[in-house]
Amino acid sequence: MVLRGALSMLLLASFLAACSKEPPAKEQFYAEGSRLMQEEEYDQAIVAFEAGLAAGADSAAGYNLLGMAHRMKFNQTGEMELKQQEIAFFEKSVVADSTYWPAFINLGASLYYSGEPKRARGFFERALELNPTNPERELIKEMMEN
Repeated sequence: MVLRGALSMLLLASFLAACSKEPPAKEQFYAEGSRLMQEEEYDQAIVAFEAGLAAGADSAAGYNLLGMAHRMKFNQTGEMELKQQEIAFFEKSVVADSTYWPAFINLGASLYYSGEPKRARGFFERALELNPTNPERELIKEMMEN
């Protein structure tokens, strides 16, 4: 059933792209994926975020969104492969834009909660360098100390 829904989403996106003179902007896919995440339709959100990345160049925001979708799907299922994909997408995000601080926080948190607090520390430090007024600064500092 999930595969059918994901396939339907992909077919709809392809149809819309073929009907328009210009391909849909990646932001439209990201908005759709975000809506699907709120509805806990993580498989379909992943398809939308992947379509957004396919519609444009490498995007730190797009990879970060894919990481978040995989995180939520992991939290729902506990499948370790999803945790590995989550981390991989956050890593792609920080490579795509070394100033995109949300991805540094997300990568740090994923590593921290995966039992790698030492590895997480550098990503947390970079996030706080990029955004020193982060409202979660104290929580991040606590995580860095553990």
